[in-house]
Amino acid sequence: MASDSAMAISENKDKGCLDDKIFKSNFLPRFVFVDRNNSPVNVRKEPTVNAAVIYAAPAGGRVFPQKQIMGTDGYCWLQVTVPSRDAKPDGFFSGWVRGDLVVIRFGS
Repeated sequence: MASDSAMAISENKDKGCLDDKIFKSNFLPRFVFVDRNNSPVNVRKEPTVNAAVIYAAPAGGRVFPQKQIMGTDGYCWLQVTVPSRDAKPDGFFSGWVRGDLVVIRFGS
């Protein structure tokens, strides 16, 4: 499993918050997981590092954010859907990931 430490992403605001306009737009850019050393990113059951890990998503994998909240730890947490061949029956894992582990990519 990935470590709980995260690298800061310059495209995100302080504490991993994404611009709220992204969630209100009809056009969503591509989002991907990032972490140091190309390590997997933990998708958790609740928006806290103490919550159970549902899925260890590969670094660079696609993620579809649904909403964000400010966690009690002072970081923004994203509720996400992650496509995976390992997910049964529908091919998606749903859970929470800290916002500073997600980066926005535009284009293909």
